Amino acid sequence: MKIRLRDRIGRVVLKGVKDRPGIAAQIFTILGESGFGVENISETGITGGRADISFTVLDKDIDEVINLLKSRIASFNARDVWADRDVVEITIRGKDANRPGMAGRVFAILGSLGINIEMITTALNTLTMVIKKDRAEEALAILKEKITAS
Repeated sequence: MKIRLRDRIGRVVLKGVKDRPGIAAQIFTILGESGFGVENISETGITGGRADISFTVLDKDIDEVINLLKSRIASFNARDVWADRDVVEITIRGKDANRPGMAGRVFAILGSLGINIEMITTALNTLTMVIKKDRAEEALAILKEKITAS
C-alpha cells in the first residue's frame, strides 16, 4: 500500500444545507463551471431536514470558492459557509485499503496519538482522511511504519 500526504488544500463546509433533490448537483455544477476542482466530498447525516456538505479544494482557490458560495448561499438554502486552511489529506491507496478492519486500524493508530480526523472519504482501494496540518508529519510517519510494514 502507498500512503500519500497532500498539503496545499483546504476544507470547505456548507453548513445546514436544506435536504432536497438536486442540491448537490447545483452546488458542484456552479463550482465546476467556475473552474474549481473539488475532491473528497462528504455529507453529514441529515438532522431537521438539513445537512453539512464538506469538500476539499486547492488552498489557492479557497477565498474565491468561499466568495462564490456566499454569493449563492440563499439559492442553496444553507445557513453558513466556512473554510479550514490548516488541514492536509492523508491517503492510503492499495488493494488492502478497504479490506475489513483496515479503517478501524488506521483510525485507532491516529487516535492513540491524539490526532483527530476532521473528514473521512473512501473509494475503491482508497481511504482518505483530513487532519490538522500541525500533526501531518507525525501521522504520515506512524502510518507508514504501522500500515505499510504489515
